[in-house]
Amino acid sequence: MTAPPVPILECRNIRVSAGAKTILDDVSLSLRPGESLMVIGPNGSGKTTLLYALLGLVPIASGQVLLAGKPIDNHSRLNIARYLSYMPQLPERPAGFSAFEYVLTARYARRRHWGGYSREDQEAAEAAIALTGMESFTHRPLASLSGGELQKIMLAAAVAQETPVLLLDEPAAFLDYRHQVEIMTLVECLRLERNLSVVMVTHDLNIPFLNNAHLLALKEGRTLFQGTVSDLPEKQNLLESLYDTAFDLIPAGSGKWFIRPAFPDIRERMR
Repeated sequence: MTAPPVPILECRNIRVSAGAKTILDDVSLSLRPGESLMVIGPNGSGKTTLLYALLGLVPIASGQVLLAGKPIDNHSRLNIARYLSYMPQLPERPAGFSAFEYVLTARYARRRHWGGYSREDQEAAEAAIALTGMESFTHRPLASLSGGELQKIMLAAAVAQETPVLLLDEPAAFLDYRHQVEIMTLVECLRLERNLSVVMVTHDLNIPFLNNAHLLALKEGRTLFQGTVSDLPEKQNLLESLYDTAFDLIPAGSGKWFIRPAFPDIRERMR
C-alpha cells in the first residue's frame, strides 16, 4: 500500500498569548497536499491569529508549527513565502501601485536574483491576472478598485506566488453574491487543478463543494470540534453552542442541507 503523503502544514497543541490573555490554547491541525480546511467560529475566537501562527508571524508560547515537516522557526522568511501565500480579510491598498505591479511583487520569493523581475516573473503575474479574469484592470490603480475587484487581485497575487498552500481569511467577506461565487469557485478549481492545500477562515457554512473539507471550529481560542463540513447537519447543537444562537437546518435535496441562524419572531419579542 502507498503511504499517505506527509502533512505539508501542521500545528501541534499550540498556545498563543498576548500579555496575560491567551488567544489560542492547545490547537492542533494537519493538512496534506490537496486538502482543504475550513476554520469557523465566532468573532474573537482566534481564527486570524491561527493563520498568523501558521505563517510564523506571532510567537508561540508552547506547541509547534511544522512546515514541510520542519519547525517553522527553522525556515527563513523567504522560504516560508515559497510555501505559503496569504490573502487577508481586509487588504491594504499600497499607494502608487497598479494592479499588475502589485501582483508582480508577489513574485519576490521566486526571483532568481535581486536585479529586478524577469520575463518569467512578468508572465506568471499576467497569467495569474488572466486566471482571475482581471486582464482589463491590469493598469488600474489599486485605489480605484471595488471590494470585489480588489479581492480578485489579491487572489491573483497569491496565485502568482506559486505556493503549494493558500491561507485565506474570509476571502468572500463584504462581496456581492456574484463575486462570492467567482472567488470561491476559483479557489476550489485551483485546489483541484494544482493539488493545492487550502486553509480558509469563513462564516459561510453553505458552500456546496466544501462538504468534504476538513473543519476546525474554534471558540474562545480552543478547539470545540474537528471533523468535516458534511458533519455539520448532524451537529446542530454544536453549532448553537459555538455561536450561542439557534440554527435552522433546511433540507436542500439529495441529502444536502441549508444551514442558517434562526431568527426570532419579532412580534413575539415586541409583546
